[in-house]
Amino acid sequence: MTGNPYNDAAVTRAFILKPNATYRITGKIAIFNAEATPIEPNQIISETYIFKNGGDRLATVSIDTDELEKSKTLDITFTTDASPNQTYYVNSSGDINILLQGQKIIDITITRILEGIAAEVIIYDDVDLKRSVPDVTFGELLSETRSLFNLDINPVGSNIYINFVENQIDYADSFNLTEKEILKPFKKFNKMDSFLMKFKEPSKKDMFSYDPVFQNKNGVQYNELNVNDLTEEININILPLPQKTKESITTGYAFDEGGESKIYFCLYDGLQNDLNLTIENDEISLNSVHKNYHKKWMSFRLNATNYQWIFKMFTEEVLQIKKKIFAYGRFHVVKRLEKTQISEDLFEVQIESETLE
Repeated sequence: MTGNPYNDAAVTRAFILKPNATYRITGKIAIFNAEATPIEPNQIISETYIFKNGGDRLATVSIDTDELEKSKTLDITFTTDASPNQTYYVNSSGDINILLQGQKIIDITITRILEGIAAEVIIYDDVDLKRSVPDVTFGELLSETRSLFNLDINPVGSNIYINFVENQIDYADSFNLTEKEILKPFKKFNKMDSFLMKFKEPSKKDMFSYDPVFQNKNGVQYNELNVNDLTEEININILPLPQKTKESITTGYAFDEGGESKIYFCLYDGLQNDLNLTIENDEISLNSVHKNYHKKWMSFRLNATNYQWIFKMFTEEVLQIKKKIFAYGRFHVVKRLEKTQISEDLFEVQIESETLE
């Protein structure tokens, strides 16, 4: 590795640290010996060392060759100097080819110690998904994402197709069913009054608040003043993280203490100079999410009239009915379609739809 003055090390980990900062290294180093064989697994390394690029060793962990332990615990605190872009190494000597089966060689955490506030963990040397993602199932994550972005999830065989429901609220690709109208279809007028969308409240709501979105036939409000018993609530257990800037670094601010199963999200700007940065999160505010993915659909639901009727149709025609139809002088979204075969090519079709504005 470039800049590593101890090239005989079996395993090396490099970290770029900030100048004039205090860090603490904790974790474990696997121990083994260059002279050891699989028959003699208890022979171990003589030392592990930590040093700066081009500089002297900062710390040495000495290990007695008579010890029978399989790893050694590190707990070292040190302060970097004023030079920028400092690279530090953690080395473990020995022969990697005889590493004990299934054991990590260097498994450490580097924590920056900030005066007056809790320590800030900045680096993990290994990848552990349990430490990095919410403790939820894929189904739970998909369900919350569907609620947030108003998604239509349609499994077909071994594939799953995901589309925005909002995109269905148009007149394109509608199949004309005018010829299959009956004199008196069943019609049910909508009694739905309103919708309320809101994020589940954070544990520290005094630090950051998230306004709800209320929509009825008269328009949109950003409060709960007109909520009533007929309001359909959409509670979303995902929370967009606010941004916070410190030392010219802007990233997501994990202010909430929602527990291991709480899902948080932000707009990631990729790794920039070894820093995980985020961008402005206005696009994922509840106001924007409602406007882009829910508003048109809610208006449709609030103003739609339900139609149901039965007719006969040949196979090739039935196959042309997809998501949208035209009948009774209105465009409709198909809600339910049931067909019963009554002859080789003829079906009895029962359809339920809701009208578009």
